[in-house]
This record gives sequence, C-alpha cells and structure tokens, in this order.
Amino acid sequence: AEQARAKGFQLLGNFDDQQAEQPPHFQSLPLRREQLRSLGWMQRQEDEAEAFDLYGTQIEIDPGDGHSVEDEARGANRFGFCYELRWRTSHRVRGGILGDAIGYGKTATTIGLIDSRRGNRGPVPEPFGPYFFQSGATLILAPANLLDQWLAEFSKFLAPADGGALPLKVVPVKTAANIKSLTVKEICKSDVIICSYRLFFSPVYRRRLLQFSGIDPGRLSESALCETKADVVKLRSLTRRFRTNPREVEWGHRLPQVGEELEVVTEPMSLRFPVLEQFWWARIVFDEFHELEAMMGKAAQFHSLRSLCGNCRWGLT
Repeated sequence: AEQARAKGFQLLGNFDDQQAEQPPHFQSLPLRREQLRSLGWMQRQEDEAEAFDLYGTQIEIDPGDGHSVEDEARGANRFGFCYELRWRTSHRVRGGILGDAIGYGKTATTIGLIDSRRGNRGPVPEPFGPYFFQSGATLILAPANLLDQWLAEFSKFLAPADGGALPLKVVPVKTAANIKSLTVKEICKSDVIICSYRLFFSPVYRRRLLQFSGIDPGRLSESALCETKADVVKLRSLTRRFRTNPREVEWGHRLPQVGEELEVVTEPMSLRFPVLEQFWWARIVFDEFHELEAMMGKAAQFHSLRSLCGNCRWGLT
C-alpha cells in the first residue's frame, strides 16, 4: 500500500518516449530531441482521450448548541450531527500539463504542436454545437508581459526563408480595443489567437460579456463590473438564438450608449466584438499555468477562464 501511494505522487519523465516528426514548417530551426519527445506526448494526449476519475468529499458538522452544564440544564441540544457525502465523476481528457524544466522550450514545443495539427479542428461535441461559434484556432492565454515573446517565437520558428508571410494566421489580442475590431468570421478563420489574461479584467470586455449574458452592464459601477459573474447558461442560450435568428436577439457591433439605438446585426458571422467565451476552440493553452492560482480569489475572472471551451486544454508551467 505504501508503494502504491508513493507511485501515485511520482512525476514521470518522458526519456523513453518516441520522438515526433519535425513540424512541417520548422525548417531553419528544428526542435531538439527532448522537445520532439514532448511533442510526441502532446500529440498522443490529443489523439487518445484518457479517462480521468475525479473524487470529491463534503463533510458537514453541527456540534450542537450546548457547551456547558448550564446549557444542558436549560435543555439545549448537545447532540449535533455529522454527515459525509462522497462522489466520483469520470471525464475524458484531451490535453494535460506540459511541465518541462526552464529552458526546455515549452513555447517552441507548443508552436510545433499547433503547426503539426493545423486543420485538425475536429467537430464540436454533441449536443454543444448550436451554442458556440466553432473556431479552428488555438487560443493562447498568457501574462501581458509574455505576449510579445509568443509573437516573436512564432516568427522565429515559422518564418519562411524567403521572408514571406507566416504559414499560420496569428492574431494578437493585447487589449479590449483589439477584440472590438474583430468579427466572428475573422476569429473562426484564424489559426492562433494570443490573448492576455488582463483582458478578463477590462471593464470594456466585462460590459460586453455581461450584455451577451443578459445582464444590463449600464447599472453597474466599474468595480461591480469586475466582480459580477456572467450568466454562462444565458450566454449559451442567447448565442444559439443569435445564430439562428439574429434580429430576435438585437445585438449590435458595439455597446450602446444610454438611450442610443444601434443597428442590429443580421449576419452572425459579421458580428464585431464577440467574447472569447462564445467560441469552441480547437485547443486552449494556459501559459504560466501555476499563476492561475492567484486568480482564484478573482471569482468573476476565474469563472470566465473556466467557461472557455475547446477540444483540447493545455497548461504550460
């Protein structure tokens, strides 16, 4: 039993794993052997969904009201109660956590994964399809100070020798102003969207998200905007209605001012300023995954991260 418990907490290496082939556009700067081993593991993780059992326990205790002889004399309840609830759920997981050491090139390996899987978008699982815009893009979320590094790495590894355009369409979203100019179609047709975690704290973005989830953001102060969770169920429902009958939902290309009537969008794919939670992504990558623990105290923002959906999910740390 002791050996089984010890084995359960071991972090396994991939020294014996088979190397993947070089990504198709990594010509001038190929991945190293250890990176190819990691790439091969990532490819297998996306191809073979592993069953993941999640166990939970909840215990509720009431010690009773009486804590002294006087309490007992008054007839106070000294007999409390205790109940324990246990459950198990099973999930099919595509993805994982890439925990290579510093300097092993996790960013380059992830770019290699995207390059080697271009076009493998996969269908939106039933019955979720009608509730999302399907994007073939990889959504990369990173700290604001690392966005330029990601862009530089894409150029470094994928730039053609003749100086032509990158083989992947990479769209950076550094602020809310960037996503305000994008349409649903442009996001769906992109290969990579690189976004800062800071976007989820933007009052402009929060207003748009709340609007799409049926909450009037005009009634909220800026502090309340950052603390109010979006109604994800309503967001999904309204997105479905917008896709089938956009005039019924009456969304515009931007947030309306007080008393202003905006032109209603009639073509769903032409909608400007959608929110990331409305898309089903090919994969989602959380860079500096260990830092997300600090966001758990920011309930609304952490709720948004949990509401992002895609075929595969990766954490880099």
